[in-house]
Parts: sequence; structure tokens; C-alpha cells
Amino acid sequence: MTRQLGSQCVDSVDNDLEGDRALMMSSGMFRRWLKFGGSGGRSGGPGWLARSFRVYAMAVGFGGLAWMAWSLQTVEVADWGSVGLFTAFAILAEWSYVQLAEGFISPSLAVLLPAAVLHGPELAAAMGSVGFLLGHVLPIRRDWLAAVFNLGQLAASLLVAGGVYTLLGGHTGLGMGAVLDVVPLAGLTIGYFVVNHGLVGIHMSLRHRRVDWKLFWIEPARVDLVTFAICVPIGVAVLILYRVAGPFIADSLYVALFMGAHLLRVLVRLEAVNRELTSLYETTRELTGTLREDEVEKIAFRAAAALAPHDRAVFLRWDRTIEQLVVGRLIHPQADDLRGARIRPGEALVGEVALTQEGKVIIDGRSQPGMRLIPADDPIIGSALAVPLVADGRLVGVLAVSRSVPGTLNKGHLRVMSILAGQLATAADRASRYQEASRLAITDSKTGIFNYRYFYERLRDEMAKADDLGTSVSLIFIDIDFLKEINDRYGHAMGDAAIEEVVRVIGQSIRTTDVAARYGGEEFVIALPGAEPAEALAVAERIRVAVERTPFGKTAEDAPIRTTVSAGIATYPHDAGMVDDLIFRADEALYVGSKRRGRNRVAVYQSLSEQPS
Repeated sequence: MTRQLGSQCVDSVDNDLEGDRALMMSSGMFRRWLKFGGSGGRSGGPGWLARSFRVYAMAVGFGGLAWMAWSLQTVEVADWGSVGLFTAFAILAEWSYVQLAEGFISPSLAVLLPAAVLHGPELAAAMGSVGFLLGHVLPIRRDWLAAVFNLGQLAASLLVAGGVYTLLGGHTGLGMGAVLDVVPLAGLTIGYFVVNHGLVGIHMSLRHRRVDWKLFWIEPARVDLVTFAICVPIGVAVLILYRVAGPFIADSLYVALFMGAHLLRVLVRLEAVNRELTSLYETTRELTGTLREDEVEKIAFRAAAALAPHDRAVFLRWDRTIEQLVVGRLIHPQADDLRGARIRPGEALVGEVALTQEGKVIIDGRSQPGMRLIPADDPIIGSALAVPLVADGRLVGVLAVSRSVPGTLNKGHLRVMSILAGQLATAADRASRYQEASRLAITDSKTGIFNYRYFYERLRDEMAKADDLGTSVSLIFIDIDFLKEINDRYGHAMGDAAIEEVVRVIGQSIRTTDVAARYGGEEFVIALPGAEPAEALAVAERIRVAVERTPFGKTAEDAPIRTTVSAGIATYPHDAGMVDDLIFRADEALYVGSKRRGRNRVAVYQSLSEQPS
């Protein structure tokens, strides 16, 4: 994303499209960073919009530079030494930027404001351009279109502001008296702010293909006003010292300013390291106390938010059975649609990292056209990184983040995120093993549904809840008819197929709140919380009919093979007051009411008990 070079010493940052309003700092002020050729979270779009965006950037850039060059033709330099000194200060201001979490800050406005008053806006624009080129563009190797736009925007803003200053009666020159032209100076500052802010607002609106007054105009203006309050007093102080105490004392203030910026850079770096260490320590402590995979994902996102600025994030689990990544928790505009999606190794950035098991950072997405964070996402036009979660040499998952601002993520973020990934991998692997062991402990190995031991405890809990709520719990006892004959006639593989078909039908016929389990052999039990006998009868009958109509296999002659089931129903508290009694009553209804009366039917214990003996 390209930088908006403005007259502020503190600069607002590009806001992501999801409304996450992060602030980035840059030269002269907290400058807004703008990306070229992107769409603010959406790729592509109407071609004329993309072209108009670039045309606008080039028009402002080359137009502002041409205006500056034309204006310099009539300028007479009174003191080349002072001009050279201010140019050196402009370079140092750009070079002595302070890197912050999502951008940087430099004191260039504190140099350009006095330069515009002492030497005129034309020379000030030239000084600022040289300072930006030598102090920022060349060391950081900025995108050419971004650099051109920034230079032209700087020149245009200073020249218009200088015109306002002159119109209000302001005077320029090195030999002025001690009294400042307050009103013209205010006009210079306000004029620069308005022009700079307007050029940036239009730029951002074209880039995002929409006009968002709050996002592109109001909030940046609020931040810019605060930054002006910081930089303007510094520039005014330099002017006062220049006129009252002389150039030597005024220039010494810049020396102190640059030394302060260097000290601030050290302090900011120390604070960043401390923040990283604190976050990693807190993450380790949290991960130690959890055995749930969803909690590991939550902790991962909290840590990533503190360690790497982003507007999109995704946690993917490695599914060993299908050998693919499965999308878990994510921050994304289409989160609901993408959750659970499967990604093969090698697909997009996350797939590439899964394949190589090595972390990767993309500092500027424009350097790798077409690269996506995940396959269903838009091409990366900002920064992105992904780190593999590897435990004991095995891939556990991938954590990836991205932001629509180029340069936001770098190798430093990759380093600390890789450390985080190591912690997450161990915790995720431990949680996965624990949850798998827990699942196996309560699951029937052949059918995949709950085993009877787990079912017994759940039934007891549901009966206790029914006591508190004044409701009922119905129990369906199901038995597959003539399963032994199926095994004898067609083989045990066909018998297993019959069991699997009955389990499938049961799963499709009950609610998510109901609990089904394998009682043993060909017998199954289903607990229906809150269900009365009539409701349980409807469920059991639905299961019986579906099993009867659905073949589970074919004979050697390609004829369908079907089976039937019998069921018995008992309801708490109508038929029994204890767990064992309820199961016994349902079993009695099954064998007395269904099996003995021809099978392939459903019997209710309450109706059975009301019949005359």
C-alpha cells in the first residue's frame, strides 16, 4: 500500500474494509497508506475504475511535480547554505522515522512548515521531495507509482497552502522580524490540511470503488487534526527561535528532535519486544490449561491479534484421514460460507505452507500476482503470512493472517508467529488426542454412535433435567428382525451392512437433542428428552417404515435385500421412575408388544400395560 505523504507529522492509516480501523504512522504525520491497483479487499472490478484509479494517481503525481518545477523557475535563492541545511534536515526527518506496529512516524512537517515560511512554498516543496526520495524512497525501494503520487501530492499541497499564506498577507524570507504572521500561518496550515486530506480522500474512494465518508474522510481527518496539534507547535517553535535567537539555536532544536526520534525508535522496539514476549508468555499459560480444540483456536486468534496486524485470519486443522486442511475459526467477510472448507496441500498460500511445512510471508502481494491466502479468497494485494503447526514432525494445522496494506507484515512478524505456531502445534495436538480418546471412550467402534455406557449416564442426566423442568423422557428400544438369518444366509458382511443401514436411518430420524446408542448386538436405544409417548411413537414408526423400504444390499442375482425392525417405547415418569426400570419397560414393550406379535411393529409400554391380561 502506498504512503500518503502529508504535512502532518502523525499520519492516519488505511482502514480495512471490515471496519477494523487500525492506524499507521508515516512521514510528516501519521500518513495514510494507500495501495495501488487494489480494491480494498475485493479484486478485479470494473476495468474503468481500476484505470481511473491509476490515472488519478499519475495525474496528481506528475501534475504536482510539473507545477513545482514551473514554480521554481521564478524563485531566487537568498541563502543556498540555509536551503541546503533545510534539505539535509528534510532527508534526516524522513530517514529518522520511528517504526510502529502498523506503520511509522517521521517529523518532516516540523521541517517543511518553517521552510515554507522562510524560503517559500516552492523551495519547501523541492526540499520535501528531495528528502522523501533520499530519505525514504531509495532506502525502502518504494513502488514507483506510489512515490510519484506522494511527491506530487506533497508539492501540490504545499503550493496551494503557500498561495493561501500569501493571499492572507504572509511574508517569506530569512530577515523577517520576531513577530510571526499568525493569521497567514494558520491559513498555510489549514490550506495544507484541506488539500492534502482532499487528495487522499479521493484516492481512497477510487481505490475502494466507493465513497465512505466516515471511513475515508471523517476518521482520517480526526486523526490528522490530532497530529497537526503535535507537529505545528514544533514548526512554530523553530520559526520563533530562528527569528529571535538565530539559525544556530533554531537548528539545534532539530538536532534534539532527531536524537529524540532515535531514542523513541529504541524505546518503541523495546516495547514491541516486551509486548511479544508478554503475549507469548500469556499464550503459553492459557494453552497449558486447555484440552479443547476450539479453545486452542480462540487463543491462537487472540495471540495473533497482538503479534501481527491483520484484517483476515484463518485457523486450519490437518485432517489425517483425508490428508487435507479443514477451515476452522476465521475472520473473513464470507466466514460462514468458508468454515469447514477443505484445502489440498499446495493450494493457495496455506496449502503451500502445509506442503513445505515452512512459514512464508508475502510483504507486498503485488510481487506475487494471483497468490491467495485460501483458494476461495481474493488475490492478496497487501501483506500475508502463514505458519505451519508441526508437532513431533507431524503437520497439525496452519495459521494464516493477511492485511490489505502492503508492507504491514514482514519477516519480524513471521519470526514471532513461527514461535507462536510451535506453542499452538503442541497444544492443538494434545487437544486433538484428548478429544479423540474421549470420543473413542463413548463411541461404539463398529457403528460410530454412542456406546451403552455413555448412553446410560446421559439418560440419567436427562431424567434429572426432566424432574427439574416437569417434562418427560421417552426411550425407544429397537431390535433388528432376523439378523441371525441374514448372517447365515448372506454372510456377516451383509449383516454388518444391515446394522449400518439401521444406524443411518436412526441418525436421519432423530433430533440433535436426542441420544442414540448401540445397546449390544443388533439392539439400539434412543432417548428423546421432552417427548411424550405419542411423539416417541411417531419417531419409532418413521424409523420402522424407512428401514422396511430401504434395501441395504443385493443378492448374487442383483435382487435387493431388506430387513425390518421392531421397537418398544417407555416414558419417564409415566412408566418408570428409575433408569434401569425405564430400560426394562421399553425392552418389555419391544419383546412382548412387538416381537411376540409378529415383528416389524412398534409397541408402547403404556398401551401394553393398559390391556387386560
